[in-house]
Amino acid sequence: MEYKDEIVSILQDYITFPERQSGLTDLAANCPFHKGGKESKPSFYVYVGPPTKNKLPGASFCHTCSEGWSLVGLLKKLAVPNSLIDTIQTHVKETYPERKEVKLEFGWTQLPEVILGVFSYLPKGLIDTGFDIEILKKYEIGFDRKRKRIIFPIRNHLGELVAVSGRTVRNDWPRYKIYIEEFEEVVNEYSFDKKSVLWGLDKFYNSCMYNDMYVDTPVVVCEGFKAALWVIQAGYPYTVAILGSYLSREQEALLSRITNRVVLFLDNDVPGRKATEKITKNCLRGLDMRVAHYTEQHLGESPDDLTKEQVRAAIKTAITPLNWRKSKLCQM
Repeated sequence: MEYKDEIVSILQDYITFPERQSGLTDLAANCPFHKGGKESKPSFYVYVGPPTKNKLPGASFCHTCSEGWSLVGLLKKLAVPNSLIDTIQTHVKETYPERKEVKLEFGWTQLPEVILGVFSYLPKGLIDTGFDIEILKKYEIGFDRKRKRIIFPIRNHLGELVAVSGRTVRNDWPRYKIYIEEFEEVVNEYSFDKKSVLWGLDKFYNSCMYNDMYVDTPVVVCEGFKAALWVIQAGYPYTVAILGSYLSREQEALLSRITNRVVLFLDNDVPGRKATEKITKNCLRGLDMRVAHYTEQHLGESPDDLTKEQVRAAIKTAITPLNWRKSKLCQM
């Protein structure tokens, strides 16, 4: 259930929630403010559903007391230290803000498929670092012999070829380059805006849209191609790359169409952590977002620096944005 784990993690030191309350938007508990001992039947409820116009996660009400509280009001009533309340209050304001309607723009210039024919397939550099040939074939990874760059075709969620990115193998700048001028003779007035694409989504968009995977399938979100490919190879085929460190409204909208569970798995360096903080502050309402759990030994690394076992562990132990914020200072 969206937000449930986060709200429970905030209140679990002060309120005991009975188990076996799955699928509910209101969790029952014994009221912590009643006098005279335990209740025979819980009369205290905490809302753990998605934000609405009139209610935010953590809002609570006791039918016996006939009194209700916001999450922050409840924490004050429970005599939680002000320093912790301030941290939680900041998190609540950032995580569940009022959102203005945003105009989403999806527009692509489609490239002819024949373009990929000029590149060699199966770059030796990726194979030598442990990437499976079948994975590279499936994602059409190639090599530009002329410019010495590994080629990553970029398709929109409909499967249309809309861009090509090349990663240098000889320390040229920029390391990643979206081919624009290279295609001017092939496509008139060609341009590409990466904010409207989630790389890798075309491989499972239709199956998520038209099957029952929507609720149960978490999607892993990485920064770049290599990281996403490595996570896919580690056993998470529903993985995408945002092509940078910024999650656009268009990309959020695409995610919300196919899943309500996301694991954010950006790089564990300073820029990656700053991007993680920004994205978790502004993530889409209704999207249950977790952050992959790097260990302290993985400072400065990215998903493709980890072993497959470490990748799986980081995803399986992914934590809520609030718990990530509590722990991230020791990783700076």
